[in-house]
Amino acid sequence: MKISLFLTYLILILSPAIAHSIHETNDNALIISHVNIYTDPYSKPLTNHHVLIKDGLIVAISSKVIALLGALVIDGKGKSLVAGYWNSHVHFTGIKWWHTRFRSNSTLKSYFVEDFFQYGITSVYDTGSNPANLDYILSETKNSGLESPNIYRTNGGYTSAGGTPHYLWPIKLDEVSSQSIDGSSIAKVLEKFDGVKIYSSSDVGDNKIVVMPPETETISTIVDYAHKQGAPVFAHAHDEKGLISAIAGGVDVLAHSVPYVSGLSQSQLDRLSTISIIPTLSLMEEVSYRSGRSHILESTISQIRNHAASGGVILFGTDHGFLKDSKFKREIQLLAKAGLSWQTILASLTVNPSDKLTENTENKGSRIKVGSRADLVLLNSDVLTATEDLAKISTTIKDGRVVYQH
Repeated sequence: MKISLFLTYLILILSPAIAHSIHETNDNALIISHVNIYTDPYSKPLTNHHVLIKDGLIVAISSKVIALLGALVIDGKGKSLVAGYWNSHVHFTGIKWWHTRFRSNSTLKSYFVEDFFQYGITSVYDTGSNPANLDYILSETKNSGLESPNIYRTNGGYTSAGGTPHYLWPIKLDEVSSQSIDGSSIAKVLEKFDGVKIYSSSDVGDNKIVVMPPETETISTIVDYAHKQGAPVFAHAHDEKGLISAIAGGVDVLAHSVPYVSGLSQSQLDRLSTISIIPTLSLMEEVSYRSGRSHILESTISQIRNHAASGGVILFGTDHGFLKDSKFKREIQLLAKAGLSWQTILASLTVNPSDKLTENTENKGSRIKVGSRADLVLLNSDVLTATEDLAKISTTIKDGRVVYQH
């Protein structure tokens, strides 16, 4: 791909609206030319169009050629432009994310490229990490210009008494009940975090599962308080009992698909279809492989196929951080195996998480339109026809700046 700094005059602007949008000073300006634009997953592409980005926002989209003095130009011929991707289930864990305050910003940027930007990911939802490490990253992003994804995060998680998963040892999560939790405690959590996480059931070791029973109303109490603050609630359900509790409690998101589900009533299935699911099928594949039980993956693939067919929302997520290797491409392959079209998978990467997980709709980058935040992915495919096209990353743009180029 050709990227060049054009020191040229305005060549051709036929639209008065576009002409009005161009300023005499062109710092932080970027043009993507001759590109096919998928403004959202389900609309027909705008073929051979041009995009003008200024100060991190999309200023103009036109079929007319745009040239601007001093602008950086990306030649998009033979490529497709889509909105920046989300990974809705990540953890900033592992050695490289420890003690982030002792890492240089250039080192942290290289980690973001390695873990996210090279896959087109411009937004992530962290569902449980060391808050101090993320506090530093967010501070550097705001105050020192560190180029990072948009980072949203939940608290570490609420459990019932004795419900901390065994794999989190020696950490102990907050143990709550409907009597101990109140609006002020949820409000305090949401001063730092964007969402709330609960463990509706968890594996605590020695073949013991601890469940938040629906009759205690702990989950529904947490959900009510979180929704009053405009925040989503994520549920980690280890088994069918935990899934039933999560459904009864009215959570917004299941952090994983749940294997071995067979006993749900039609009413429960109807309510499940209103909950967004992050399949993490690549995690289920690894669990299947390690345990020698292939039916774990088969069961969860079937669950995701049925959920999508019933109109349920899918959110792309890989449990990155808990899994050592990136599973971006493999997750796309497994979602396709579950029968999801490339359009549905693209929605799970863009509009679905943006719509379901964030309250503020202004300047969102999940749809390509004038006024939107310029979080974009340039794909090495001129026409999107298959799921593998979504993984052909050429360039990732975050807030109007190129953060990765293949």
